Amino acid sequence: MLRVPRSIVETMFDHAKKEAPNECCGLLTGKDELVTHHHPATNADSSPTTYSIESRQLFEIHRAARGAGLDILSVYHSHTMTRAYPSPTDVNLAFWNGTELETYPGCIHLIISLAEGDEPVLRGFRIPSRTTIEEVPVTIIEDTP
Repeated sequence: MLRVPRSIVETMFDHAKKEAPNECCGLLTGKDELVTHHHPATNADSSPTTYSIESRQLFEIHRAARGAGLDILSVYHSHTMTRAYPSPTDVNLAFWNGTELETYPGCIHLIISLAEGDEPVLRGFRIPSRTTIEEVPVTIIEDTP
């Protein structure tokens, strides 16, 4: 399960809407399945069907997370024309150098769909192999003061 504060979910939805028709992307960091920080990134592909985070920006996000003692809990991106489910391209991006190892071991891949109605849809997945996609519960929690 992944717990995400409502304010971060709303910010991610705004990011997705702002970048449409291109996909948005970013990382979420925190501890013990609780997201505490949102790191929106620039989609270096500038594409409606693919995404990538520029290496320097990715390095800075990792450095900030390490410095704060946080883990990368999730990679997120949007689908502007399809439902919130990993595409074959998403599955390929979940692996490093084409191996069966996840780029971010244990992370949850969040997908925001802008194509399933009036409101964005958020779903989470683990992709442990190229042939296995497991849905993971995502709980939106109220922000604490």
